[in-house]
Amino acid sequence: MTDLQSRSLDRTTVTTRRGITCEVLVGAPASGQAEGSIVSFHGAAGQLANEPMLGALSLHFAVYAPIWPGYSEQGGEEKLEDMQDFALHGADIVEALGLHRPHLVGHSMGGMVAAEMAASAPGLYGSLVLIAPLGLWLEEHPITDIYSLLPFEFP
Repeated sequence: MTDLQSRSLDRTTVTTRRGITCEVLVGAPASGQAEGSIVSFHGAAGQLANEPMLGALSLHFAVYAPIWPGYSEQGGEEKLEDMQDFALHGADIVEALGLHRPHLVGHSMGGMVAAEMAASAPGLYGSLVLIAPLGLWLEEHPITDIYSLLPFEFP
């Protein structure tokens, strides 16, 4: 096991302005000298505390990896009805963490949310990194409901 695989992030919680309590994985350089902040949004498979990418990023950046409502014991999923709600919730998390122009990283579903956040308020974020994003939300061209697919239908 490499250093990055064994580097776990700490856990904290924040409560957003809409009253959703969210668990957040947090990591930062041991020196305390971060090169900036990164907020990493996970995909439909969930967030892993020992994710090597997050460990590697936390060597140089303050990393915040929120866990979406419905993926932890915190609840709150009943307050998010559509992609706009997820994007607003993501922005609320950034605000609750007190971050100024963090870099957004999004994987899969988290990529779709991060892209929506950046498109809605580009001045609030430093940059956007998308990893196999699920797509962009367009009402006239809805994406496939990934939860209705069988494993062989994903490709």
